[in-house]
This record gives sequence, structure tokens and C-alpha cells, in this order.
Amino acid sequence: MHRLLTISELVEEILSHLDPYKYVDSYSTASLAALAALAQTARLPFHDKALDILWRSQMSLLNTLRCMPSDLWKESLGQKRAMRLLRPIQASDWQRARLYAGRVKDFLSRSYPDDLSYAAVAPILLHRSLGLAPGQIFPNLTSLHWGHDDENFHCIRLFFSPRITRLGIQLRRSETSQLAVLSHIPRECPGLEEAFFDMDPRDPISAENARIICTFVRELRSLKALTDLTISIPDMASLGHIGRLPSLRNLGIRGLPAAISRASHDEEPPFQSLRCLDNLWVSSLSSVAPFLDMCSGCALESFKLTLSCESHIPPASIKPLLEELVHSHHFSLTTLSIYYTECGMPESEEVPGPDDIFTIYSLQPILALSNLVDVEFFPTFGSDFDDAAIGQMAQAWPRLRRLLFQEEEHVAATRTTLLSLQLLACHCPHLESLTMDFSAEVVPPIQDPPVPSYRLRSLTTKKSKILAAHPVARFISASFPSLRTVYSAWNRRAVKDPEEAAFYERWKEVEALIPVIVEIRQEGKQWAQI
Repeated sequence: MHRLLTISELVEEILSHLDPYKYVDSYSTASLAALAALAQTARLPFHDKALDILWRSQMSLLNTLRCMPSDLWKESLGQKRAMRLLRPIQASDWQRARLYAGRVKDFLSRSYPDDLSYAAVAPILLHRSLGLAPGQIFPNLTSLHWGHDDENFHCIRLFFSPRITRLGIQLRRSETSQLAVLSHIPRECPGLEEAFFDMDPRDPISAENARIICTFVRELRSLKALTDLTISIPDMASLGHIGRLPSLRNLGIRGLPAAISRASHDEEPPFQSLRCLDNLWVSSLSSVAPFLDMCSGCALESFKLTLSCESHIPPASIKPLLEELVHSHHFSLTTLSIYYTECGMPESEEVPGPDDIFTIYSLQPILALSNLVDVEFFPTFGSDFDDAAIGQMAQAWPRLRRLLFQEEEHVAATRTTLLSLQLLACHCPHLESLTMDFSAEVVPPIQDPPVPSYRLRSLTTKKSKILAAHPVARFISASFPSLRTVYSAWNRRAVKDPEEAAFYERWKEVEALIPVIVEIRQEGKQWAQI
């Protein structure tokens, strides 16, 4: 073995490229097989490090239970898969499993009734058989995500330990027995840094359960390392306690109280350490502006709002909220996201009208946020911008790195053209990612001299129509010469609509042509200098 492989940091770097969990959206079975092969070698550097990666993240107790003797369990493959205990568990049965359980750092367990891994949750069985104390199943666990909304919910306490720094729990506000678990968290997980409590704010809550949540958030002040929190807030008292958390920087709220009042002038402003409101999920706008006023004492850097309403919310009604946001966080805000979901249609209307679509007028206040670098809009009925509107945004946000407009398919045809891309290139030199709909049917003249932006490498054109690939590629390459990936929402397998498949192919041709045209253009400049 080469002596360089005795350096543990080098071995870790090599094996990190085989980590099957490295990318959330691309789990690799090939990497898993390669790691398993390395784990079976006698070479200690590879053996131990490969085992660490293989066992680091687990989604059930199934792998742990399979380390026990084969005569202990029987897997039934009937209509409902399950693992049946054949004999009492002995302490010796658990010894081999413990060798691997100590390597588990991240445990995610959810309710999948038809999956064998769900049947393998059975920690209560191990607990009763071996007398294991909480935290002994995975003694080095640092991250726990629990999604059991059933009789197994209470088993979560078997995994609580002082080592836990990240905790995610799915629970119901209406279930007192589930909320009772919250009182144990500050004492049993004192090192908690990030906590996510997935509660549906539409779930009814009793006065007793509201008091349980209020008491819990008050006790969270003992967690000095807690920086990230997502939770449902049933009343003003709970919100007040959260505002006093000393180190809270990132807050997600699943529903705000109906009435919000500012603290008295004699008290210190709440949320002084808060920097990010990255998951503000509300069903009404009435309490959002007062809440932002309550947060005026902090330097908010990120604001992400999700509106989920049964009734229709016209874009004009969001303008006062944006004005409050600009008033309180004019200089600090760098990230802004507004997402409409499940919002109803206007009454007596089958299609959205002019007042139901986002325009530059709806967003006028945020043009004053000159430090924005990341902007997202997900309007229910789309937006109606022209090139002039995009030009206003580009000039207002010169530091922009990412711009995303996610519109519905049923809105009117877009009025933006390829000129919008040219304006963004001129005024946003840091732009790295762009998603927007525009018309590429007519290609305007290239600006002379062109003002290229070199950082954009990814462009999502959604359902932008295009007639010819080469002139479009030539135009875009003058503005974004580093562009390498072009996505579209057209379906290349659209049998019933050949034009849709043609649009897809033309955009893929644009993607292939851009680097070629850029190279030809550079060669032409070199020859001109000779």
C-alpha cells in the first residue's frame, strides 16, 4: 500500500467521492457497491472509513436488525410486510449490531406501512428486551428526523441524547400525547442547534395544547446553541418567547397568531439576532405586516413567504407587506421569495383577470432593495412583465445572482423577449442562474458593442417559443458567453403536439451551439489583431 494512503485525511477525501448521499437528488447504488467492496478489504484505512460512510445515514433500523443472528427474525412477505420475532432477544444478539450502530450519525425514520423498513422501526421491542436507555441504540447520533404519526411516535425518545444537534419531528397540534414529547427536548437534547417541528397550522388546536407549545418555546431559552427553529405558533405568548431566544438566527413559522401586538417601549426589541425568515407559511396576510414590524429591530437578510389560502389574494394586497419589508430591512435584505400555493380562483371568474396577475406595479416597493442577490416569485396566476419591467428590475438589483419566475401555464402569452436577457447581462454582471419565460421567436440586433456577463452558466427557458436555434444562440452567446446549460419545459416526447417536441429540440440545439459560436467569435478577434 502506498504510504500516502496512511494519511487519514487523504483517504477520507478519496472516499467522499463515493458517498451515495453526497447529492440529495442523485442517490448512487454504484457508489454504495464500491464502498461495500472497500469495507470488506483488510486494509484498515479503507475498511474503517468506508464503513463510516456506509453507516453514517440510516433510514430505518432494518440494517441494524439484520446484523443480529438470522434465527432471531423472520421477514414475512405477505400483504403487509413485517419482521416477526422468533425468540427472546439476548444481550449477545445485540453485540455485533453495536459495532456498526456507533457509526450512525444521521437517522431518518418515517411511516411507510407497506415497506419492510417501516416494520423494522421496532425500537420499543429492543428497548424492552435489552433494557436500553435513551441514546444507546445509536450512541453517536447527531441528526434525528422522525416522521411517525402513529403508535410508534413515542419511540422517538429512545433516540434523544446530548449529542443531538439537528432534530426534525412531524407531529399534530391536535394530539396532546405527541406534544407531550416536546417537554423532554430541552433537558435530553441540550446541545440542539437546529430544530424543525412540522405541524400543519390548519390542524385544530385546543387551549391545553396551545399552553403545551407555549411552555415548550419558553423552555427553549435554555438551549444556548439553538440557531435554527421552525415551529407552529398558536398565540402571541409563544411568539413573544421565541422572540427572546438569544441565539436564534433562522426562523420558520408554520402559521402566525391572528392578532400580533408590538412589545412595549420599555422592553428590548425581540428577534435581535434573527437574520433569516426562510419558511414563513401563512394562510392570511393580515398578521404578516405586524410581524415584520415586530422584527424591525433585527437586520433581516432573507425573507421567504408562502401563502396558502382557500380564498383568492390579489397581488395588490401584498403591496403593503412589501412596503413594510422595505421600510424595516432596506439595506440588509439579500434574499426574497414569494410563493403562492393552493390559493383559490377569484369569485365568479373562470380565468384570471388583469388584477389577478403580478405586474411591475405589484412589485414596485421592492425595487428599492438594491442589495438583493436572490429573487424568486411563484405567483398562482403568473406574471405579466415586458422588457421595460425586466430592465427596471435589472437596474434596481445590480448584485443579483439568481432570478426565478415560476409561472402557471394557463396565463397569457409572455411579453418579454430576448431583449430582457440583454438588459440583465448589462446591469447584473454577477447573475449565475436565470429562470424566466420569454419569446425567442423574433431575434433583435445584438448590442454594439455587446456587454457580456460571464457568470451565468444555467438558463431555464420554461415554455419559451423559438423558431430557429442558430440566431437565438448567436444572440444569447453575446450576452452570456459562459452559458453551458439550457433547460426548457417542453416535452420532447409530445406525440400529439409535434411543435412542442420541436421547441424542445431547438433549445437543446441552442445549448450545443453557444460554446461553438463563442469560440468562433474569439478566434475572429484573434485574427483581427494579427
